[in-house]
Amino acid sequence: MNVRYLSLAVFFLALAARPAHLESDHGTVAEPRPEPPVHIPRPIPEPVDQPPLARLVDRLVIGAAQHYGSLTVYPLQLRWRHLTHPRLQTLDAALGNGWLEIREREAASVNVLRVRNVSDHHLFLMAGEMILGGKQNRTIAADVVVPPRSGFIDIEVYCVEQGRWDAGVGFNSSSAVAAGSVRKLAAAAADQRSVWNDIDRQLSAAEVEATNSDYDELYKAPEVERRMREAVERLRLPRQRTVGVVAVVHGRIVGADIFSRANLFEALWPKLCRSYVTDVTVPVPQMRRDQWQGPPDIRGYLDQLRNSQFRDRGTPGLGRSWQMLHGMGGSVLEWQGSIVHASSFGR
Repeated sequence: MNVRYLSLAVFFLALAARPAHLESDHGTVAEPRPEPPVHIPRPIPEPVDQPPLARLVDRLVIGAAQHYGSLTVYPLQLRWRHLTHPRLQTLDAALGNGWLEIREREAASVNVLRVRNVSDHHLFLMAGEMILGGKQNRTIAADVVVPPRSGFIDIEVYCVEQGRWDAGVGFNSSSAVAAGSVRKLAAAAADQRSVWNDIDRQLSAAEVEATNSDYDELYKAPEVERRMREAVERLRLPRQRTVGVVAVVHGRIVGADIFSRANLFEALWPKLCRSYVTDVTVPVPQMRRDQWQGPPDIRGYLDQLRNSQFRDRGTPGLGRSWQMLHGMGGSVLEWQGSIVHASSFGR
């Protein structure tokens, strides 16, 4: 056989023996393609409808402690901004700008005042703020958001000036908020006599001789006023996202105030600071030392507040007002799906 034909035969036999492959578009041999993985979509979890207080507490970061004597405050800051309701104006701003009218009822009552918002702003009246004037000085019993152009509504108050009941002069506000012991009684809807008794205890402990048992004279006493002014200057909390504090006196948690807006907390902090300094100047009866259990557990306290049970207290203003049922004592004002203010008073 011709050598040429023999070579061609060998070539074709070798070609036939090679395994067959698909060719790519470029003429090169392509490797077999693996089967694509089967994608099984994961179920989307159902959204959890947390109560507004739980949502707010879960977003709080505990800041570095600040001290004034035996008072320690822990700033509470939001992890991120959470603003769902319009800007609120305080009682001081409302009275200073003529936005709020206050009157006695026609048949004047110790525990009720009438208020009317004549502005286009939403006004926040905080429990514990003191309204001076009228027939006697009072402290606001429960947080209230008064809507714009509200007309007159009745708000709950407690008398903090036991010996006077006369026409007096117009109304104005005090620079302080009632001490935690009075605020706790108000949150529990205590009777008027209990509030008077607690005020008498504070005046006596501070050695303040007050005409008509006027609670405001405690805050005007030179030594008390000096300590409050000092504390406000020293306890300058971080701005921006600070929305509240937990306060500790002599190693014991005495209370917390939490808002959902930093600007509202900043406006009210000087007043609240004076309230906490009162717990230092005129301390409530202390726990026995064998009940003290080391450094305060701030996160545990917040979790206790988060998981507390409340009942609907009712409010003459906007939103819903809740009263704490057990444990530490306190109240919550909720509006437009978020917390305006939550307060609690020790364990």
